[in-house]
Amino acid sequence: MSSQSKEVFRLSWRSPLFLVYTLFIAYLVFESWPHFIELIVQYIVFSAMFLMISNVSINKDEISLYYINKLEWHNIKSVKSKSVFGLPYLLITRKSGLNWWLPLYLSGSRSMLVALAEWAPENNPLKSYEHTK
Repeated sequence: MSSQSKEVFRLSWRSPLFLVYTLFIAYLVFESWPHFIELIVQYIVFSAMFLMISNVSINKDEISLYYINKLEWHNIKSVKSKSVFGLPYLLITRKSGLNWWLPLYLSGSRSMLVALAEWAPENNPLKSYEHTK
């Protein structure tokens, strides 16, 4: 396991998702000419917020999604790989509560799948999922 107390994965401003978002805003700026200043200010504010809150943190007790949602390791029932518009996700079925769509396109110091398998306790579906990949 990592010597850190937790590992954090964030959306990078260099990711394809952020590039598509930026191109969409650029199109809107072009279409809204000459009233583009308001749109540029909104883009800067929303981009900063989007980049700051888009994260997943992993520690010995749980996975945290977007600072709000917490999933304890013992609550994981099964794991499946999914893709939405080409973006990779893990569909985590929980023992209690709603399913989680864990984004795998976030950036960290290493692969999120490797980190999840390392942090997950023995007999956890995430640990065995990594070994089947």
